[in-house]
Amino acid sequence: MNPHNAHTLRFRLGPVDALSISWNACFSNIGPFVGFVVLFYIASFMLSLIPFAGVLTNLFSFVLCCAMYSGFESVARGQKLSFEALFAWTPRFGRLLGAYVLLALIMIALISPVVLYLLMNLGTQFFIEISKNSLSYVSRFSSMSALFMLGLILLSLAAILVLTVLSFGFIFIVQFRNLSIGASLRLSMAIGRENLGHIIVFVLLAFGLSLLGALACIVGLFVAVPLIYGMQYHMLRSIFPDEPDEQWDFMKGKVE
Repeated sequence: MNPHNAHTLRFRLGPVDALSISWNACFSNIGPFVGFVVLFYIASFMLSLIPFAGVLTNLFSFVLCCAMYSGFESVARGQKLSFEALFAWTPRFGRLLGAYVLLALIMIALISPVVLYLLMNLGTQFFIEISKNSLSYVSRFSSMSALFMLGLILLSLAAILVLTVLSFGFIFIVQFRNLSIGASLRLSMAIGRENLGHIIVFVLLAFGLSLLGALACIVGLFVAVPLIYGMQYHMLRSIFPDEPDEQWDFMKGKVE
């Protein structure tokens, strides 16, 4: 069978169907999933209390994603989820850490030029107001600062959305496929381009679940987190059958 015709980069499972499957998988194994999330956030909070250790919390936040993926992978294979199964990803720790650092650098590259431009523009306007010797320059500067913050928030959200689309399958691919980090990123970008609508719906559903979890006295977030990762896992798993990685001729753009 010609692999070029056999595969598609489009999700065979939409966000709503993926959420339904994630719901069943999560609540049939609620103990390990929620238990790991609780322990992760407790550990993150304890680290944040140590000077300079908070950076490690951000650096290793990919651990939660990988553990959730491993858990749903175990359930998808018909196994009863054990706490140990959530650590099945650890042999690839180095590759996954490198992939996550790359994502952080891409985010910085997306946001930094915009932030610098806005800061320079804000500073220029500030000095213009001072040179006018205007008594109202403080209020004017406050207004400009508010606009600056609004612009920064909107641009940051746009950058996060772009990064989410481009990297939607990145960590999943690095974790489950034997591809290089660069090849994994290119494949993830191709997946993002092919599934833009589904990913936007996923983001909206994830935001809704997070909001509901926060409204439920924050405790609901411990359930919302595995549900969101499970939804993402099942969407991605629907386009990755268990076949050799060389079947994916994505670098030549021939996967249809």
